[in-house]
Amino acid sequence: MKKVLILSNHFATIYKFRRELVEKLVEKGYEVVVSLPEGDNKEIEALGVRIIETYVDRKSLNPIKDIKLFLDYLKIIKKEKPDIAIGYTIKPNIYGGMASRIRKTPFIANVTGLGSAYYKGGMLKKIVSTLYKVGLKKAKSVFFENVQNAQVMIDDKTITKEQAVVMNGAGVNLERFSFSPMPKDDITKFLFVGRVMEEKGVNELFDAIKKIKSEGIKTMKRGDCFGEKMQDSKEPIPEPCDNLYEGASAGEPDADPDCKGSRAVGELSQRGF
Repeated sequence: MKKVLILSNHFATIYKFRRELVEKLVEKGYEVVVSLPEGDNKEIEALGVRIIETYVDRKSLNPIKDIKLFLDYLKIIKKEKPDIAIGYTIKPNIYGGMASRIRKTPFIANVTGLGSAYYKGGMLKKIVSTLYKVGLKKAKSVFFENVQNAQVMIDDKTITKEQAVVMNGAGVNLERFSFSPMPKDDITKFLFVGRVMEEKGVNELFDAIKKIKSEGIKTMKRGDCFGEKMQDSKEPIPEPCDNLYEGASAGEPDADPDCKGSRAVGELSQRGF
C-alpha cells in the first residue's frame, strides 16, 4: 500500500479546506498519515487517517523552535518512510521540504499564500525567501492558488517555472456550500470571516464598522478558525464559510481586500467587490 504523509500547521488547514482530498486518497487505497499540532483531531482521524501530533508554532520567529520542527520532520519521515510527502503552509513547506530532501523522499508543496513577510518586504522577506529556496529546491511540484504568487517565486528564483502548478483556488464542495437565496427581510447584515491581519483589511473593516454604527446600523463580527478571535456573532451560523470560494458558491456577494489571492477569487466568481 502506498503511503502519503501530509504536513500541516493546523487542524483547519486539513479538515476544513482539504477534507475531500484526504477522503479521495483513502478511497483510492492509500495509507494517509497526517502530521499536525495537538488538538481536537478526532474528526480528521474519522476520515480514516493516522495522526502524528507535531508541535508547530505558526507565528514564532524563534530559530530554536524551527530547528526542532525540522528535526521532528526528519524523524517522522525516517520512521514512516512515505512514498510522498505533501506540505501545506509556510513552515511545513520549508522544513518539510528540507527534511524530505535529506531523506530523499518526493515532496509536493502547496503555497496557499505568500504571507506577511513577502508583502512587507525587508530582511524578514529575504530570510523567508532564502529558506524557501532551500526547502523547495527538490520539490516535484509547487502548487499555487493564483498566478501572481507563483510569478513572485519564479521571478526571485525561489522555484523554477517547471515546478510551478497554478490552480483556480483551493476548490469548493458544491454540495456542502450549495446556492442559498438572499434573505427577503429589510435588514442588511455584514459578516466578516477571515484572519485578523492588516493585509486582510481589518483596519478598514473597523473604520467601516465605526462609521455604520454611528449611523445606527447593527453590526456583527466573527473571528476565524485559527484562534485569532473577535467577538462572535450571537446569531447561529449552521455552516460558516471560511473561504471566499465557499461564500461565492453559496451565492453570497463578497467584499475582498485588494490582495493577490482575494482579487483572484472575486474575478473568478464574478461576485467580489
